[in-house]
Amino acid sequence: MMKEITNMENRQYDTLLTTPECPIVREVMAKLATRADEGMKTYGTTMARKDLTTIQWIDHAIEEALDLANYLTRIKADLRQAS
Repeated sequence: MMKEITNMENRQYDTLLTTPECPIVREVMAKLATRADEGMKTYGTTMARKDLTTIQWIDHAIEEALDLANYLTRIKADLRQAS
């Protein structure tokens, strides 16, 4: 699917973003597209880059997962404090 999406013309890609009937799926897809654009502006490359090893990709994913754990722990603490 990744190859199919990366080979699409922008118009087809925009159509793909508005096709799902579920508003939640549309919102997530729009956020992914925005995040990809931001990544391109910041890093000058896409996730299809070839300069990282698989181990480096895993390290990046672990860092992101740890950030997520911190965010969720913070939110959980806030919810406990509020109740």
